[in-house]
Amino acid sequence: MTDADVSQIRVGEFTVGINGMEIKEEIMDIKVLGPGCPKCQQTEKNVKEAVSETGSDAKVEKVTNLLEIAKYGVFGTPAVVIDGQVKSVGKIPTKDEIKKWIAKQ
Repeated sequence: MTDADVSQIRVGEFTVGINGMEIKEEIMDIKVLGPGCPKCQQTEKNVKEAVSETGSDAKVEKVTNLLEIAKYGVFGTPAVVIDGQVKSVGKIPTKDEIKKWIAKQ
């Protein structure tokens, strides 16, 4: 492979161009809020499958601490938060719904 074949390389959260310039690439931050009930577990599964099926570059985190959940103004679970925006509260979103949210980010 020659330099002409490579214009950028991915290093963690960043992509570095061959000229050494760092190109910031945002990784979507998805949080599934809930104490771990079956509905919360299904929501987490749907989110992870939607991320995988869309090939999105996202970090999925499960938040079970009630004080952390309350910081989002969420008083029903499961809830889904994408890049700080609450997308769903109190229901299990479908994979298709989640894929639409991911596409709009």
